[in-house]
Amino acid sequence: MWPQKNEISLVIPHYDRPHHLDLTLKGIEKNSEHPKEIIIVEMGIHELALEKYNLNIKIISHYQNRDNVGFATARNKGAEAAIGNILAFLDVDCIPEKDYFKELKRICSQRDGLFMAHSQFLTQPVKNLDTLSEISISHPDKNFPEAIELCEDYTKFSTLGFFLKKDLYENIGGFDNYYTGYGIEDIDFALATKNRLCPFYLTNLQVYHQQHSFYRPPLNHLESIIKNSNYFKSKWRQWPMMDYLEEFRNKGYIDWSTQHLNISALKSPSLEEIEQALVENEPFI
Repeated sequence: MWPQKNEISLVIPHYDRPHHLDLTLKGIEKNSEHPKEIIIVEMGIHELALEKYNLNIKIISHYQNRDNVGFATARNKGAEAAIGNILAFLDVDCIPEKDYFKELKRICSQRDGLFMAHSQFLTQPVKNLDTLSEISISHPDKNFPEAIELCEDYTKFSTLGFFLKKDLYENIGGFDNYYTGYGIEDIDFALATKNRLCPFYLTNLQVYHQQHSFYRPPLNHLESIIKNSNYFKSKWRQWPMMDYLEEFRNKGYIDWSTQHLNISALKSPSLEEIEQALVENEPFI
């Protein structure tokens, strides 16, 4: 089937955050224009009650265990099933602003490229979807344009909210399915985009990132970070997420330097150390 022109297929990978998903879908409902379809790639065992939303929602099952969640593969499965010629991706905890899809479609009609939304970070639980801008803040280290701006630094790419034409996604090759567990598939995708000489744009379209618990540093994902980082180094001849690698090295968990070809694990964090790294709810992750 040929992709339907000027139609948006929205892909949302979901794993064990039904409350966040509910608010995101309610935010989409309030949008001035809806996607042609919303593809939820369900990686857990939740049975989602989706009839209550006035949206065209499809579910793809892609079961993953907690230690081996593959968001790269989930996004690829959603993209493969999409019928629209515009692919939009949202993380499950990101609520789009009210004209998000209308403006997204306008941008894609004017130029080709990889486009990233501006993430605002919510400072408290959401009680009213009309007050998101009042209870959110920008990341102090990330500046976004007033309209749309070409960005030469592809490492700024984030999967919280982004969009592009489906044929371009296929030309890039989608996400690398090797990556499971914690991250790195995002910067890998960005570098693959750069290799294809595809322009990367920052936009002023906003998504509101909901709070959730996380680990700083992500000691709970140390094993997958080592595996993914070693693979990334062999593929791109550079190291990803060096701030975390430096912290893991300084705390004695890994043997690593920027000159190394591989990371070696020295010890595993204790349950107590992992617990101490837990951050319950903060705007920034």
